[in-house]
Amino acid sequence: MASERRPQFRALADRPLGVEFRGEAPLADGRAALVHMVKRSATHVLGLGVAGVRDALGARLGREPYTVKTVGRRGEQGAVLATADAYEGMLRLLPAEVPYDNEVSARVILSLPFFRAVAAAPRLTCPLLVQVMDHDDLTPPGPGAALAAAAPHGELLAYRGGHWDPYVGEGFDQVVPDQIAFLKRTLGAPAAR
Repeated sequence: MASERRPQFRALADRPLGVEFRGEAPLADGRAALVHMVKRSATHVLGLGVAGVRDALGARLGREPYTVKTVGRRGEQGAVLATADAYEGMLRLLPAEVPYDNEVSARVILSLPFFRAVAAAPRLTCPLLVQVMDHDDLTPPGPGAALAAAAPHGELLAYRGGHWDPYVGEGFDQVVPDQIAFLKRTLGAPAAR
């Protein structure tokens, strides 16, 4: 069953040079992310693991998914993303009029240690831009830096801020011009008409 799952990054490693890939505040290494989560709260991770097993077993028995909160406030038990800025950060991304079902199938947590973009990076033939945030408590910058270093055509750019900052406001205004410059440089500027 695990061989049927091909994370997007692994699939990109099989593409020829000429296709680009970029990621801001990336989840580069699920194992490192899990260790980071355990250091913050082992009981929180254990609770998510129990919920994940419950959901996975229920799926085998044909039951509806057992869900947990996707985001919560710092330390909120039962939320996958439970850092100081997770809840407010997610809300900043959503238009006020859009309902948000803050839930995810609990079994998602069981796949975390198997997502290892950093392991596939040496096979990546396309240019890779990795943008990390120095105060990212969800996806710390170290694994992102390792991802860029392991990729043959990897570039690393670091910024001040937390996980959600590249998506809105001042952080967005910082990362997007660098992404545009990267795309122009790696894909070539469009020909003048």
